[in-house]
Amino acid sequence: LIPIMKSMYRCVECSAPASSLYKVHTTSTSIMLTSCDKCGQNVDPYVEQDSVLIALDCILLRATAYRHILWNLDFEMDLWNLFYYTLG
Repeated sequence: LIPIMKSMYRCVECSAPASSLYKVHTTSTSIMLTSCDKCGQNVDPYVEQDSVLIALDCILLRATAYRHILWNLDFEMDLWNLFYYTLG
């Protein structure tokens, strides 16, 4: 497994720092979500979600969706996709 690294990720449930969001299997195209060391849940389950579902969760005022956008989203690519699919 190859960890996907960024300077700092955070768990969307408990806000604990995490070293990665997921790991990519070297022999296939599947990923395995990283579990939080503090709360035991997935660090960011929104990694697997479509942008439209994330936007819907934001409309429904789910704190975990906002935490995903603020802490774990790659703004250069994913934020523009989020706006494009929800507003376009």
